[in-house]
Amino acid sequence: MDEIKVAFLDDGLNMSLLSEMEKVDLYAVEDGEVILCSNINRGHEITHGTICVKIFKQFVKIKANIISIEILDYNKRCSSDKLVVALNWIEQMGIKIVNLSLGTSFFGDEMCLKRCVNKLADSGHIIVAAQNNNSFITYPATFTNVIGVSASHENQDILLNTEYVFSGIDLLGKSEHEIDMQGNKIVTQHASSFATPYITAMVANLYKPGDDVLDMKHKLCSTFCDGFLELKKYDWCNKAIIVQSRNCNFEKDYVCFEVIKRYYFDEIEFKIEEIKILYKQNIIKTLIIIGNGENIIHLLKGEKVRFPYLLMINTNNEILLSKMNNLERTLIIKDLNLKKIFSNEKIKKLDIPIVVIYYNEQKENEAICRICKAKEDFADNGYNCKTFIDKSVGVLYSFEYWTGEFDIREYIEFYMIDLVVILINMNKKNGYIDGDLNLRFGQSEVFSEINMLFDVEDKDIYQYTVEQLQEENNKYE
Repeated sequence: MDEIKVAFLDDGLNMSLLSEMEKVDLYAVEDGEVILCSNINRGHEITHGTICVKIFKQFVKIKANIISIEILDYNKRCSSDKLVVALNWIEQMGIKIVNLSLGTSFFGDEMCLKRCVNKLADSGHIIVAAQNNNSFITYPATFTNVIGVSASHENQDILLNTEYVFSGIDLLGKSEHEIDMQGNKIVTQHASSFATPYITAMVANLYKPGDDVLDMKHKLCSTFCDGFLELKKYDWCNKAIIVQSRNCNFEKDYVCFEVIKRYYFDEIEFKIEEIKILYKQNIIKTLIIIGNGENIIHLLKGEKVRFPYLLMINTNNEILLSKMNNLERTLIIKDLNLKKIFSNEKIKKLDIPIVVIYYNEQKENEAICRICKAKEDFADNGYNCKTFIDKSVGVLYSFEYWTGEFDIREYIEFYMIDLVVILINMNKKNGYIDGDLNLRFGQSEVFSEINMLFDVEDKDIYQYTVEQLQEENNKYE
């Protein structure tokens, strides 16, 4: 490859400090659009973007056309809307590699950024994004289809992040670099934002046309690390086909992606040509199978249909793997054992509202719809509500899903959560989570009784939880 375009979304560049750069284009986001900028005189100002580009230039081995997009204001801040404008423009311009030394921890920005990033990832764009230095959740760095970066300890070279499953941050990279600035040698700070352009340079060196973000993660791991990264959680999907049994409940209005087609197991054999057309046109990247779909996979493989991503949602805790393809791009989801996550010892010590709702299995979809709506209401009023359900299908509705056990207190602090709602099948009620715990319980599938115990400092959110759930319940009576 002769030259590659790399976008830097930051606070702009001081070109008088980048005289060694051969090709740089300057843009900025203003009034909801990306505009071309002139090379203004910034004097001796050392912008963050300038430092990042210098780090990148020090390690990149190919010709790179730098595309600088100034999105930060004079306070070094920007809105998520501004970031989305820049990312959408990058997609339109076909710039495949993006260095993003910024992010947000505000839960309200998650979904709009996820939709935007998923669209870019589907088009083969590779975003390298920094985690904040406080080690809180950072969007979009935490997304599965972004290369999330944090600074390595003791300025070590590229390492796999051992807490990847929890934080979504893929790699640790060195951030303390010696660069030339106005004739002086300076060493950059220990910060994620300065590890990011270093990783971006490695991405540019390894990139081949047609690579997607998962290809690049595997290249980075095989080149620099001992091991590889699996799909962390289900958040990459933009468009999908769903194949399911007829007795599986599914509510399409609350899923976080576009369902292009939905098929049943007993009709798939007659729809194979239709699926092949969607596959060949590269319209669909994700195949979702709800239930034991080994026969479906075998049929598609026989027709040489191999979707890039495969999501298998278990309905009976038995999923066979013998005929599965692309295991590193396959996520298998089984019913959550919430008892392990919310053990008595851990949950007693939590100081935020925990609402436990037992639902009737025959009304599972109704319960899911109500909680999805309640979660939206909480968000509209500024509360970050996380929802857990013991059914694996909940992942389709952005309910929380984890591959293993984790510390619930650490989880709440990392995601800065205001309240947790837990849905448990009523048949599992006895012996699941003890009723004498200091919890807020919904004792029936109609959510008619919510007992709130006012024993923590912030009582308003408890009362608000009662009102929101009861208001939602009244709509269905």
